[in-house]
Amino acid sequence: MADDPLPDPNVVVADTAALAANSAERAQAAAADAIVNAQTAAAGVAVVAAEETRQTEERLAEWQSSIQSQHEKLSQSVMQQNEATQAQLAEALDKITSIQSRLDKPPESPASRGAGPPSDPTSGPEPPSEPDPPPSPQAKRKAHRWI
Repeated sequence: MADDPLPDPNVVVADTAALAANSAERAQAAAADAIVNAQTAAAGVAVVAAEETRQTEERLAEWQSSIQSQHEKLSQSVMQQNEATQAQLAEALDKITSIQSRLDKPPESPASRGAGPPSDPTSGPEPPSEPDPPPSPQAKRKAHRWI
């Protein structure tokens, strides 16, 4: 066998250095691409987040406006109901007062109303007649038995 010459160590080192430099350039390009992609993705996320935030704020403003208008409507309704209740209460109190004032007055005698026989101006007021005695409980029982 013939002796194969040994490779020149300078050539091997130069090839390895060229491969390493090439790999470093590719890694640097990949890192730059990754940075650009990350920045683009972050910008996209920021745009989406800003849009969602804007929409959420709009919905919140609509919701607050709706609640405020509902509150105003309910407040007006309660006020109207309170006024109606107060009016009904005042009317009921007037009726009760009217009934009480009629109950407090003594009943008018038939002579003062103009009904009944004319009274003799020379005679004094007639003594009140005694009311009929109430029927006895036994009479009620007997009547009940016969029915």
